Parts: sequence; structure tokens; C-alpha cells
Amino acid sequence: AVVPTTTVDVPDGCLGVNDIEARFPYGTSDVTKSLALGIIGRTIPSPQHVTDLIEQRANPNIKPQLRKKGSKVDGFGYSLLTLAVHDKADNTFSAIHARQDDDDDDDDDEGDECRVVLPQW
Repeated sequence: AVVPTTTVDVPDGCLGVNDIEARFPYGTSDVTKSLALGIIGRTIPSPQHVTDLIEQRANPNIKPQLRKKGSKVDGFGYSLLTLAVHDKADNTFSAIHARQDDDDDDDDDEGDECRVVLPQW
């Protein structure tokens, strides 16, 4: 679960950090998950903490897949760098999306995308 350190106003039609889940490839280490979830939830307290996690063999190249909590579709994968620098423009632009279950009848089973608003650092 992603637990944010700060809150952010989430515009209608968007998902906040409390509305998403990060999915990882099978076998992803706990320390790698800690690094990724810390970046997504903005709970990394210092640059030294990132260094410590990487020294403990956290994989900084992991691309967690983001999807709406409870969805069954695969999420969209993003690099940790993309997630770390996300949305420095007060939510006026967002390149981060999460996938959610389809709410249409087009039989594509790919899911719909929703814009994600993460807290500022």
C-alpha cells in the first residue's frame, strides 16, 4: 500500500496517492518496494535514505505499475525518476496515469486511464 507523507487536493476525475496501488514484478525485493513506495508516497526523508536503500540492493530501475485500487487490469509502468520529479507545476500538467477497470462496453479489456496527482516533495 502507498502511504503518503503529505496530502494533496485531488481534482475531480483524478486519482490521489490513496486511490492507487503499485504493482511489482514477481520476486521484487522488499527493499526495492520500499524505495518505490517511498518515492510514490513522498515518504523518503532524505537523499541519504535513498542511498542507504540502494546500498541495501534496492533496484532504482524498477518500474512499478500504477492502477486504481481494486482494479484487475495491469497498471501503467513508470520509472522511479519519472515518479520522483512528477508534477512540479501544481497539477496543471500530469504525465502520470493509473489504469482502472473498463467502464465501457468495447471488449478491449485494457482498462481506462485516470490522471494521478501525487503529493509535492
